[in-house]
Amino acid sequence: MKILATISRVFVGVLFIFSGLIKANDPLGFAYKLHDYYEVFGEYTLLQLFDNPFFYSIALETSIIICIVEVILGVALLLGYKTKLVAWTLLVTIIGFTFLTGFSAITGKVTDCGCFGDAIPLTPWQSFYKDLILLFFIGVIFTHRTKYKPLFTKERTSQVVLGLATLLSILFTLMAYHHLPFIDFRPYKAGNNVCELRQLPEDAQQPVYETTFIYRNKASGEEKEFTLENFPKGDAWEFVEQRSVLIQEGDEPKIKNFTLSNSEGETVTEAFLNREGYKVLLVCYDIAKTKTKRFDEINTLQQKLEANGIPMFGVSASGDAEVEAFRHEQQAAFPFWSSDETELKTIVRSNPGIVLFNGCEVVKKWHWRDTPTFTKLNEQYFQ
Repeated sequence: MKILATISRVFVGVLFIFSGLIKANDPLGFAYKLHDYYEVFGEYTLLQLFDNPFFYSIALETSIIICIVEVILGVALLLGYKTKLVAWTLLVTIIGFTFLTGFSAITGKVTDCGCFGDAIPLTPWQSFYKDLILLFFIGVIFTHRTKYKPLFTKERTSQVVLGLATLLSILFTLMAYHHLPFIDFRPYKAGNNVCELRQLPEDAQQPVYETTFIYRNKASGEEKEFTLENFPKGDAWEFVEQRSVLIQEGDEPKIKNFTLSNSEGETVTEAFLNREGYKVLLVCYDIAKTKTKRFDEINTLQQKLEANGIPMFGVSASGDAEVEAFRHEQQAAFPFWSSDETELKTIVRSNPGIVLFNGCEVVKKWHWRDTPTFTKLNEQYFQ
């Protein structure tokens, strides 16, 4: 039991630190995932409490707190600091997580729990089984909570280490939010080729369908299902209909919803991607929420880019009237296209966010707080 308790302590501690840091690397992405949960909760009477403007408004703060608390719990467990309180908190936390992942698995409404961000995507059932395993190890920790010895003999040392870990996790999370994730795990990360990722490789797994045929007996009028293996012969049966049921899903391209449309509703996706050379996308997924503090700098950048033959295009999921009003208000002298909101949030975790392309390749991305100058871009990429 002592060996199992030690293994449980190390395993859960390390996993909570890892989980917290992975989500802290992209707190905005985890906030989007919380939005998904709140929307689904609204469909169920007992959970409708969460589907209201208040919880949506604090989704980012909730995301940041969860990230930091997970790291604190993991470090405290490894230190053996306040193990009774930590054990109770872990137990309550894992029960809550298990409910969420179980709910996702049973309903199939949320396809990825966001437990490890975009770094390790898990299916709902994988997430649920992961939490059941964690529940077992945390149960061991809870049972053994009064017997753990602290890593350091002096409590003050544990407090200092835990304090530093807390401070660093807060700084890490806030830096990732106020700029961009330190590590980009999404398909639009710098260096990726969007054209290639929109296609399936030759060895991709194709979907498997089971086809059945409905035939009617001419004499009795009875309808019966047949497969290719027991197909009816002769003239006794007449064909009614064919049914195909998906029994195994195939692979999907990593990028499947990247679409761009102009104000006339015409698709310009291929024209944009096939345009050779450098070009810039300014992503404003929601015009009403777009930060305008650095827009003068963005306009200056656009003018100098245009003077050097490098176009900039805006893209948003907002309506045309709202976009046009925004363009005039900000004096943006470049066209805006429309696209899917979820895809725009995936491209860059900033509103607005600046994305530099070279042909189909994503070269670099910037948060609006880090809007680059033309001189900097020219020195690093254009020369």
